[in-house]
Amino acid sequence: MRVLLSTFVLLAIVAVFIFDGVSMYGAHREAVNFSREAAEQAAQTFVDTRGSQDAVHRIVQDMAAEEGVELVDMSYHKGTTRWYEVTIKAQSDSVLLKYIPYLKDRLAQQSTTIEHF
Repeated sequence: MRVLLSTFVLLAIVAVFIFDGVSMYGAHREAVNFSREAAEQAAQTFVDTRGSQDAVHRIVQDMAAEEGVELVDMSYHKGTTRWYEVTIKAQSDSVLLKYIPYLKDRLAQQSTTIEHF
């Protein structure tokens, strides 16, 4: 009976770590996909509004708020080409790792995308 109980507890702990890992991967994918979409939208809005950076910033902030991610940085660059650089941070839905002091700061996943236009 003791072996069965300890096996069950061990499997439950492993399942929680697997869930946390999948959750972190999901947050990473969400950050990557959303930063790509936001950069594309920023470039398209910039072209549509003929250079209104206020409109671009407002639209991307609204998109981030709707998606539930944090807009860390968004910048417009002009050189030989023009581009927007968008950085997004997404939080994972951790069950156990958010209580471990060293790891809780590493749960947020961040992604930067550059869209040339």
